[in-house]
Amino acid sequence: MERSRPSDSTTIDLPSGSLAAAAPVLCAAHCIATPLLVLISPAFQMSATVEYAVMAAAAALAIVFLAWGVAAHGRAIVWIPAIAGLVVWIGGEAVFGHSAGGLWLHVVGSILLAGGLIWNAYLRHEATCSDCGCPAHEEESRSGQPA
Repeated sequence: MERSRPSDSTTIDLPSGSLAAAAPVLCAAHCIATPLLVLISPAFQMSATVEYAVMAAAAALAIVFLAWGVAAHGRAIVWIPAIAGLVVWIGGEAVFGHSAGGLWLHVVGSILLAGGLIWNAYLRHEATCSDCGCPAHEEESRSGQPA
């Protein structure tokens, strides 16, 4: 059974399809790695001003990538883990600050946000790529039917 895909008029193309697929994954890796590095070694911790600026930039980028992805694949459900991650992330910072509880909530929120971004990247790739030679299309290539 073939899924219907959004029409081409709803897609927003970035200068490079590879960038569009890789950027959310890189953002997700950053969202997971940074708070873990801070937990391992507080020496990686930034000043509060720099940290809030980075958090704001990361949230803005996540929102942009999610919006581009949803425009391409049409599944708004990817917003749920991302919004949950942002709420846990910002809420943990607001309630607990830089305490251990705040750092753990930052990690949990980052993982939720990263999960939403990775899911979004997968769905965007699935919706916009007919056959790029990646393993996602291996079954489709062999059978001639969508995987």
